[in-house]
Formats: sequence, C-alpha cells, structure tokens
Amino acid sequence: MCWVEVLTSNMLAKREQHKPLQFKAVKSQSLLAWKTGRLTFRNTPLEEVIDAVNSYFGLDIQVPPSAASLYKRSLTVDFGNKSVDEILVSLQRALKVPLVKDSGNRYYITLK
Repeated sequence: MCWVEVLTSNMLAKREQHKPLQFKAVKSQSLLAWKTGRLTFRNTPLEEVIDAVNSYFGLDIQVPPSAASLYKRSLTVDFGNKSVDEILVSLQRALKVPLVKDSGNRYYITLK
C-alpha cells in the first residue's frame, strides 16, 4: 500500500529515528531561515522556535519531560542576525528558566 501526503504552504514534515514521518502545520516562516537569514517568531509555539533554532545553528536543545509544561508557551521574538550565544541568552530571558549546556551542541531547558 502506498501512502502519499502532500506538503502545502506552512506545513512541516519531520522524521525522527525509529518513528514514522510526522506532518504538522507551522506558524512561523523561520524554518526558511537558511534562505532568509532571519529567525523571527510571532506568537509561535516554543517547540517550533526550538526546532528552528536547532535546525539553523546545528544545535540540540532539548526540553526534558520534567519541563514539558514549557511547551504550552508561545514566543514573540526577533533574533535578527544574533550569534548562537546571544540567542541562547535571549531564550533563557524570554522563558525565565535556565538553559544548561550538556556536551558539544546539546543543551537542556530546565525549570530549576
């Protein structure tokens, strides 16, 4: 059996290892930042902001289950042409929570 899903404007397809392909609507054009050079969000769900920042900068920002309540938050922010370090500080300030570096490019957002 062949299953076909057509991506339209403001849709995202995401594939994670050992999981089926996921399709969802997106509110932000920041997933096109590779083309536009700008990360701008307007009332965008945190998960979408993190996905865009991770993709654009090659980071692995994680929200552990203990901080999953943060996914209920939306952000309005213009990262412009800021550096990775400036964006990480901006995220910490906007969310009012610590962002802890684990190793390499992996970070965790915590509630502590």
